[in-house]
Amino acid sequence: MNTTIASNDQNRRACRRVNVQRPCKIKNCTTGRYVAATTIDLSQHGIMVRLLQPSNLKPGDDVLIGVAMHEHQGMIQAKEMIESRVVRRLDSEDGQSILAVQFIAAIEQQNQQQSVREAA
Repeated sequence: MNTTIASNDQNRRACRRVNVQRPCKIKNCTTGRYVAATTIDLSQHGIMVRLLQPSNLKPGDDVLIGVAMHEHQGMIQAKEMIESRVVRRLDSEDGQSILAVQFIAAIEQQNQQQSVREAA
């Protein structure tokens, strides 16, 4: 397994990211369609993935994402998938797409913190 820990100084993220490449699948909650992908990195709040096939997923789309825990894991069960939202999409000239996906639990936590700050 290829893993590297990126420091907060390097990437200015709220949480430490771990560079890890694992097979994963993404289910578009609107269409019910699945897309194969590979993880690039992950953190407590989200995950960045490289799509392995064309997809219309865009920022704001709700998805379920599942990551293979073992390099050769063949199946990812529905109960292992995490409610998430696409927050950014990067398309390259060679046709590859990268998605930044935030876990819904992290979004809800940020919203609660914002509400507390605004009430203060």
